[in-house]
This record gives sequence, structure tokens and C-alpha cells, in this order.
Amino acid sequence: MKGTWKTTSGGGGGGGGGVLVVLGLVAALIVARSAVRVAEAIPWWLWAAVPVLAVAVIGAVAAVIVHVWRAEAATYAARMSGRQELPEPAQRRVTARPDAPALPPIEQHIHHHWHTVSAADVAAILARNHKEN
Repeated sequence: MKGTWKTTSGGGGGGGGGVLVVLGLVAALIVARSAVRVAEAIPWWLWAAVPVLAVAVIGAVAAVIVHVWRAEAATYAARMSGRQELPEPAQRRVTARPDAPALPPIEQHIHHHWHTVSAADVAAILARNHKEN
């Protein structure tokens, strides 16, 4: 019985693929031999210096990231505890067109996230803001 997977043709291609494979292997060998010669020309101390410098650069970048993160965390904590005043938000000046209909005032809801702030500090902040308004 003949299955659908069988073909009646003798195959495909003209046989030129084998030549390309051989040429590719020869080219890869030439490149590899040249790379070995280049690697042998580099002194041993330079090979040793590359990983040492890489570790030093990675450590310096990590130190800068940690420093910036700690500074921002300290600033955030100071602002949330009320020791440092927050800047007042800039008020946009909106000029109404004379022909525009009067609109009711927009209802505004504020949602706060006060993590790591004690209940007494939250009460003091809310009381201070209530007095100002």
C-alpha cells in the first residue's frame, strides 16, 4: 500500500548543497585558526585584567544604584513623616470661553498610600491639612 508520505520523484535539489557545506566548513576553520592566533598574541596579564575590570565595573554600578535607592528612600520617609514639607501642586489657570455653558464643579477624590507611617503621624498630617483648608 502506498502512503501519502511517499513521493514518486527521485528527490530534490541538484547536489550543490554539499559544495556549500564544504566551503562553509573551510571558511569556519580559517576563521577559527585566525582567532587562535589573535588570542595567543594577547599577553596573559591582559587576559587576567579583563575579568577583574568587569567585576569592578559591575560592583561600581551596583554601588551607585544602591546609593541612589537609599537616598530616595530616605527622602520619601522624611516627606511622609512630615519633617520635610512637600511643594504645593501647581494650579492650572483655566480661562473659560464666554460662550461656554457653566459646568458644575468637578468632584475630586484623593487616594493615599501611607505605608510605614504610624497612625498618630497620619492623624497629625490630616489634622494639619484640615486646618489649612
